[in-house]
Amino acid sequence: MRILIVAFGSRGDIQPALAAAHALRSAAPEHPTWTHSTPIKIAIATQSDLQAWVERDQFSYIPLAGTALGTFGSPRAMRAFVNNDFTDSDALFGRSEFTDIATQLVAVASSFDVVLLVGYLLAHHAVVLRRVVPPTTVVGVLEMFLTTYPTRAFPPAIPVLPAIPNLAGWINAALHHFNNFMGYKVQWGPLTDRLCTAAGVAPVAPRAVYESLAALPHFYAISPTLLPVPDDFPTHARMQAALSIPKDAAEPLDPALDAWLDAGTMPVYVGFGVVTVDAFDLVALVRDLLAHVPSSTRVVVFAGGYSATDAIPFPRQVAALQALDSDRVFVISTTAPHALLFPRCKAIVHHAGAGTIAAAVRAGVPQVPVPVAIDQPFWAQRVFELGVAARPVPFAKRSGARIAAGIKEVREEGMVKRAREVAEMLRREPEGAGVLATWVAGLVSAARASAMEGGVEGGVEKDA
Repeated sequence: MRILIVAFGSRGDIQPALAAAHALRSAAPEHPTWTHSTPIKIAIATQSDLQAWVERDQFSYIPLAGTALGTFGSPRAMRAFVNNDFTDSDALFGRSEFTDIATQLVAVASSFDVVLLVGYLLAHHAVVLRRVVPPTTVVGVLEMFLTTYPTRAFPPAIPVLPAIPNLAGWINAALHHFNNFMGYKVQWGPLTDRLCTAAGVAPVAPRAVYESLAALPHFYAISPTLLPVPDDFPTHARMQAALSIPKDAAEPLDPALDAWLDAGTMPVYVGFGVVTVDAFDLVALVRDLLAHVPSSTRVVVFAGGYSATDAIPFPRQVAALQALDSDRVFVISTTAPHALLFPRCKAIVHHAGAGTIAAAVRAGVPQVPVPVAIDQPFWAQRVFELGVAARPVPFAKRSGARIAAGIKEVREEGMVKRAREVAEMLRREPEGAGVLATWVAGLVSAARASAMEGGVEGGVEKDA
């Protein structure tokens, strides 16, 4: 059984791919519906500055065009993200990597039994692949973004309009349909046309692009404790369990960070994701925060980059942060696993990315969400409603005083207790690895059965 997992983006986008790979490697061999005699071989395709994480976890690596830093770290792309302004869609979607990756995936996908594309940035590559690979090859989408299926249960997670509260069911559903109409008219339809041209396949009509994507199997790696499963989702959209990298497979904490944590009181974690690190004055915000919290408060500040190497990608920010009081501030200049760091913190101040949200909830530590863009306001509001986070502080309105007030709020006994209760609810959920393995096994069996019934075996018509 050959499985290809494709990831494109920052460290936050490679994490679900690695978690899925670990899940399938650990659970699939024990799963009753898999063929035990066939070894399971897993490869991860991603950009070169994320290669070290793939190979560290002993998965095969397939390179994709460009680098994560080059794609997402350009001043133009960072400015669009931090300002939550995606009217300049070419800042990201106009880059050649998108079409180059389509060509690369078409060249290799047919040699795999299963191809899982991670995240909404690659979802439309899945539409192209489904048209060129054999019928027995499973093509699926592994998501943490809720972008495809309209539902009455909640508003769009990535709205075309400004962030929208949860409204009556029919209004939520109508907003999803409007979101899809505008997205496919302005962005996803034209992008899919370019992907088809690059891959050498016939273009897809704009309406058929959405229908083709919606027909593909989707696995949403989202905890039902964080977000209950909508009762109007299609049956081929699975949302039953979150995925995480096993603690025993996580990279260790930096010894210097480990020693700093042991040397004083539990700190506050402050990090806004790699895309923002060099796009605003992080140093000024940390100084402002230190001025508004008790002098005994210590902070761990994330200022790392895209690469898994020891290189420091943002030396200006890191040097200025390291010049602050080292007893009160520790600077993460490369990476640190949330699963090991967050349980040793007393509050998590962050950008409300879906992966960071899940890690903080899993750790049982209350949060101060400072959402920047995309689906982050949605998740920030969700954890606030769950009672495990302060009221969100919009990134555009950030200040040390507002974040300090949030930290004070989340340290109240009731919220600390609630954060621990919700973490325990997550621990009682079905184990994500087994859920994913069952889902993939079912897709493989269905694809093979369908191909045999249709007179196709291995993608080749059988003789009459």
